[in-house]
Amino acid sequence: MRVYVTGVGMVSPLGIGAEHNWQRILNGETNIQAIPEHWHDYIDFISKYYSPIPDINFKDHSFTRNEILQKDKVSLFSNLASQEAFHDAGIELELIDKKTNQYSLVNINNEKAGVSYGTGGGGADSYISNTAYQKLSRIKKQLAALVPESNPVDIKLRTPRNYNPFTLTRVLCHSVGASNSLKFNIKGVVRTTAQACSSGTTAIGVGYEMIKNGLSDIVLTGGAENCDDDYGCGFYSFDVAKTLVVSDNQDPAVMNRPFDKKRNGFLFSPGGAGSLILESEAHMENRAATPIAEVLGFAETFDAHSIMAPEPEGKQIERMMTLAIRNAELSEHEIDYINAHGTSTIANDQIEADAIIRVFGNDVAVNSTKSIIGHTTGASGAIEAIVSALSIRDQELHPSLNLENPIADLDFVTERRNQKIDHVLSHSFAFGGHNSGIILGKV
Repeated sequence: MRVYVTGVGMVSPLGIGAEHNWQRILNGETNIQAIPEHWHDYIDFISKYYSPIPDINFKDHSFTRNEILQKDKVSLFSNLASQEAFHDAGIELELIDKKTNQYSLVNINNEKAGVSYGTGGGGADSYISNTAYQKLSRIKKQLAALVPESNPVDIKLRTPRNYNPFTLTRVLCHSVGASNSLKFNIKGVVRTTAQACSSGTTAIGVGYEMIKNGLSDIVLTGGAENCDDDYGCGFYSFDVAKTLVVSDNQDPAVMNRPFDKKRNGFLFSPGGAGSLILESEAHMENRAATPIAEVLGFAETFDAHSIMAPEPEGKQIERMMTLAIRNAELSEHEIDYINAHGTSTIANDQIEADAIIRVFGNDVAVNSTKSIIGHTTGASGAIEAIVSALSIRDQELHPSLNLENPIADLDFVTERRNQKIDHVLSHSFAFGGHNSGIILGKV
């Protein structure tokens, strides 16, 4: 059974909309800013820059006050990207419950529709902010009572106004998948994948297998993340592990440099979302839909080496690549382009480059979307899969920024390039040792 991508949607540090993002990515546009000044009130940071999501007023995108109250931003990001993906696929959404703002997929059997969505941390922001309320709200009042009105002092304890009664469901990782099934009245198989930085890629692979195995005719898939919070805890968890890029007094625009000899860490992004609509060939043809790309294969492996570091020889990364090719019934030389994991960390980039050379040789085109938007963790694989699909559609590759002194003899794409692209490998690796990859083909 053949599986196709028929619609895509995206939220990233470059804004809302897959096409909007794609054009900015092709142009190598970035959104790099200094971390919020008030974060320095709580802790000292090694890294000082990140790539944040622009402010989004969800009410402007047909979300109700109750939805916004009930959902962490990670679910709102995924819902927003999914709305766009359904529209892009030509699937009409009909409002069926005004109170809950629930929609139904017009002319789609909702019992044969599924969801496979990935996230790394789920509603981490909701956990941090509401824990801060529990821990600090009374202390904040007590401190305020001790300060004389004649000598006001800014008490730097940021908490929400109230403890959100939906904290439990906002926090749980499965809510990212469940919120999409609720939003769009999907009643088939619904799964949420939590595999850190490979979550989005693996979720797409699982969605592909759901259709191949006959569980679903159509699957909403992708990945989302929201590691933002008032205290900078999400950022600091990576910073203290010394995984983030350090500017060394450089221009921030050039400090993020995957596969370059001067790389020293990845550019943190709080998250975003990428949604893809997958359909069986029969379902797509019955709707007379136009495919963007075909999903040809999927594979995943596990290093079983370290919770933090990739296995130094990259054996399981190499095996994942080979298994994905075999699953797609292709040979290594038929892969024209690899959208790399390309984080800009010392070990990961070298291990990845070496594995690519062992499997594909030196001539395959390689770039890193993270060189432009930073690392969106659980959303990254889905966003990169969308970039890969649009690369196939337009036969065009985006540049890998700031790659001046490559660490390997590979065909790194350093300028916007038109190229014949029939088959693409988009892969992701994650803390713990997860490795996953999908192969997309031209239609």
